[in-house]
Amino acid sequence: MVPDRNPSECAQVANASLTAINEGTIVVVVTTSDGRYGKRATMITTNLEYEEWYGFLGQKQMVGALLDRLRHRCTTVRIDGPSLRTPEG
Repeated sequence: MVPDRNPSECAQVANASLTAINEGTIVVVVTTSDGRYGKRATMITTNLEYEEWYGFLGQKQMVGALLDRLRHRCTTVRIDGPSLRTPEG
């Protein structure tokens, strides 16, 4: 159990849903983030810098709307270093 957290908060984290963000899901992700904005926590992991999202996802206006919502009250954690995954060989 996480210290200083009540069991219902821990259960919410355990039941988090995962959505892959790509050109086909950007509309759903923007709509979902709009509904969660200011109400729920959202965590996104990526190996792309914010500026690279436009080229990866293609839809400039939708990516701009998503990044505006995400970056407004976010904490960005950058982790640099070698991958912890060992190459299969």
